[in-house]
Amino acid sequence: MRKMILMLGALALTGLSIYLLMPSQEQPHIAEGATPSGTQRPEQQSVSTAAQTPTKRYQPEPFPEQTLDSELCENVKDLFNQHHYQNRQQLELLAARALKQGHSLDDISLALWAAGMDERALDHWHNRTASFEATLKMRSVLKGYIQKNIPANAQTEVETAQAQTMASFVESLDELPMQMQQEQYLPSSFPIEYLYRHTLEQKDFEALIVNNAPAHELVQKIKDMVYDVDSALVNDPHLTPLKLSFATLLMMGKTEAAAMLTEQYPLAFRNDSLFISDMQHAVLEHIEAFGSTFTDAHALSRLIEGTQLGSKRYYYHSRGQQGLNRTPAVLSQLSINIDISPLSDLPRDAGSTPLKFDAGTALDEQQQAQLEACSARNKWFKEREKPVEQWQAFVESAFVEKVIQSPEYEYCQRHNDADIKLFINDTAALLVSLTQKKPLAELISLELDNLNLPPLSEQQKTAMSLFISSVAVRDNKLTEQEIVNKLSNVGLAPDIEADQVMAQFAGNKELTLWLKTFSHIPQKTAFELANAVAAKGHIAQYKLLEPYLDATNGERLDPLYFVLKNYRLERYLPPESKTERPISYRRFLEYLRDNGAEIQPHHLRLMMKHRFEQPEMYQHLVNQLPGLAVSDNNDYFAVSCQE
Repeated sequence: MRKMILMLGALALTGLSIYLLMPSQEQPHIAEGATPSGTQRPEQQSVSTAAQTPTKRYQPEPFPEQTLDSELCENVKDLFNQHHYQNRQQLELLAARALKQGHSLDDISLALWAAGMDERALDHWHNRTASFEATLKMRSVLKGYIQKNIPANAQTEVETAQAQTMASFVESLDELPMQMQQEQYLPSSFPIEYLYRHTLEQKDFEALIVNNAPAHELVQKIKDMVYDVDSALVNDPHLTPLKLSFATLLMMGKTEAAAMLTEQYPLAFRNDSLFISDMQHAVLEHIEAFGSTFTDAHALSRLIEGTQLGSKRYYYHSRGQQGLNRTPAVLSQLSINIDISPLSDLPRDAGSTPLKFDAGTALDEQQQAQLEACSARNKWFKEREKPVEQWQAFVESAFVEKVIQSPEYEYCQRHNDADIKLFINDTAALLVSLTQKKPLAELISLELDNLNLPPLSEQQKTAMSLFISSVAVRDNKLTEQEIVNKLSNVGLAPDIEADQVMAQFAGNKELTLWLKTFSHIPQKTAFELANAVAAKGHIAQYKLLEPYLDATNGERLDPLYFVLKNYRLERYLPPESKTERPISYRRFLEYLRDNGAEIQPHHLRLMMKHRFEQPEMYQHLVNQLPGLAVSDNNDYFAVSCQE
């Protein structure tokens, strides 16, 4: 799920929301699977086998020979990328002309879609252009607001820099009309969020949230904050300063206050477009994050109505947005219906729009054939990479049997990425929902009396313990022992058997804190955690687990596998460096090598792909561990833990 962290002044807000709202690439490593209900240990579950007898046959093709010169392949790929870039530039130029001629934004977007623009590019273009149109329309109002807020008699470097930035905003607004008359692409969107972050004081509002002020007080505080902002800006969906406060309310589970805000400022939340607006997207992420904790269907229904999500079908770009697919199902359980669809469901036929754009130039037949020949090896690797369910669908053969008997297959049978993401998300949401009744300041200082926890599984207790530990560690006011004691006294010490949950916190300080408290760690738990910390390159945590590890004999995926899989060249430290870094794949690899790590077939399968896709890294790894060298790719396959 693609999310954004709102950097709030209160440490509590950041600490508790970081797992719910961080971008996907920064989320904890997904190494284990867990059930959302927590009623059964995750490791006791496995991917269900297909009910039907396999009928498809899998015929592994030999690794393609390189039929074209590598330099020619590079030239053809560069030519393809050049065509792609030029076509997009041409489409954006045609779109800018159409906008200047008075065509609607939706008509232009449909024409761009029909001409082949991809989802993310179209979504970006649409949002940027909508913001630009609003900026042009409100140019004089924006100028007045900026000029009123330029720091007078700046004394510090910060104030001077802010004054200069504000002045540059005024200059850019002055240039807009002239730029619109030129034969060029549309200017970049105006940095409205920066403007409001530096002109509207949010600390008192955040303090009210931390202290669990009632919804009407939060809304009144927002009204006070925007009192001096021109109503034309407040009520414009693209330029409104309400976006920041609205996102903060949703991030912290304040559904009722967010609904009240939409009712106070209905114009600011309208959306007449085909595409989901920023505010609607924030609501959908709120539902995705807190879906398991909603009890007030009325407030949620008001929020949906206030943001017009239930008024018609809206489209969104699906890349990185898979979590949004969950929201209609969550709402339907509360008898609330919305109609959202990925943009890929919209036919590429321009529909009712009168506009039609030329799709641009493409490679000729010879160049296209060359590109396909050059891409044959990429396709070969991709064709041999499948999730468990797809491998199960094939009739038994020597190759398929090798896959099904592999450590990679066994691992993914027990580890479902989607399940654990949902479990961690729901547990974090449950914790945030508890803070609606208990001030966050008390939670940070671990004043946990009267927390009124509902019945929790050991997995949920473990996740909640580590979340709260994370907040306390960041606050840095309690010693490690004080954190351990306070959580243990209220029954929130992690369960050493909940290894699949603990693995999600690999590489984090809170895991180190609790690992030090265990007098014994079962081999199975130690092994699961060792794999997770190896994927993070965190050698210090690995050394805490090492005394409890046993030999794998090639039957399971092991720490060396996860180091090789996640290895990054940018993690290197120069050999002469004596600096200890918490994350270092190079030092982790050297440590495993020096302690007799045995190379197994699953390690070599990783190296087959590294050799093809990342030859520089492949050579580096072989230099470190010569036994990793491979010469034949035909034994390659991969099993994905994604459904």
